[in-house]
Amino acid sequence: MTLVEFLDGLPPCIVRLLARKPNRHGQRMSLHEIAAASGLSYGTVFRLSVKKTWADVPPATIDKFCSACRVNIVNPGPARKYLRRVLAMPNGYKLL
Repeated sequence: MTLVEFLDGLPPCIVRLLARKPNRHGQRMSLHEIAAASGLSYGTVFRLSVKKTWADVPPATIDKFCSACRVNIVNPGPARKYLRRVLAMPNGYKLL
């Protein structure tokens, strides 16, 4: 398994859906908030938000994006548990 295959367990579009504001009871972060928190441009955050793979994304960009979204890409267990819990709810996909 390559590093990209491992990281694609949580692709950029899913990481974006998991981005939540700290201390705001699970409110979603906007693209502008992610860009400000990561130091990346709005355009970069937008392009990452629609990608389905981490292929061709520099490691520094992956780290900044995931850190701003508050998702640990190296240990995806908590994020996957959250996804399972939310998607098990009726109409849970609307919460993402």
